[in-house]
Amino acid sequence: MLGARVSIRVEGANLSGFMQGLRENGVICADQRCREGAFSAALPAGHLKKARLLAQEHKVQLTVTERRGLRFSFYRIKFRYGAALGVLGILLVFFWVSNLIVKVEVTGNAAVPEAQIRRVLEEIGIDQGAWIPGIDFRMCETKLRLAIPELRWAGIRHTGGRVV
Repeated sequence: MLGARVSIRVEGANLSGFMQGLRENGVICADQRCREGAFSAALPAGHLKKARLLAQEHKVQLTVTERRGLRFSFYRIKFRYGAALGVLGILLVFFWVSNLIVKVEVTGNAAVPEAQIRRVLEEIGIDQGAWIPGIDFRMCETKLRLAIPELRWAGIRHTGGRVV
């Protein structure tokens, strides 16, 4: 996986053969150090299997000292079902709230009182907290014009949780 890195420490008698094997097999190593009879390096997580096979072949001891990257972070929380349920719950709440009417605005009207328009809108089902996918806006426009004869035109649209 992109960016996943593993730090290794190798000890044994045939370190030079192991290092030569890494080069020959195309294993990319960074931060290489040889100190006190041990070789340490950082390599991509995908190359760890090759490095372990080479360690067996050259009879050296390979130990993983550090694992970094998203791959290993997700692996640590793999069986934490509470976290997954929490994320799922948050997504469901976002979905639910994004489909509710939060605000009703009445614009472009001078002849009819806004309170009268709001009252009719409530009667036909357009009010704060109403479920947006259950509203037929074209039918509501027609009902609004029929309920208030002074209205010559009515247009109802929604953007997110706002109905205008």
